[in-house]
Amino acid sequence: MTKAKLRKLLTEPKFRAWLEGYGPRQIVGLAGCNTDCPIARFINMDLDNLAQWPRWMQDFVELVDLDIHSRITASRALRILDAIK
Repeated sequence: MTKAKLRKLLTEPKFRAWLEGYGPRQIVGLAGCNTDCPIARFINMDLDNLAQWPRWMQDFVELVDLDIHSRITASRALRILDAIK
């Protein structure tokens, strides 16, 4: 799948639903890691050039990466997602 098609399919509600499918304490990614952040895990793709992704994704990653190399739980990811609305 091309990145252009992926951008159209990747929406905040779909990402939220994916996160909600995990237990609150389940690790869904790592901060500061473009291959293992929650969004990279969700799309199963390296976030090599964040500028080409939707603004909500950029904002989410920027907030996740404030605590570099920490494990991100599903509940924390959902709180971050709520904070960017």
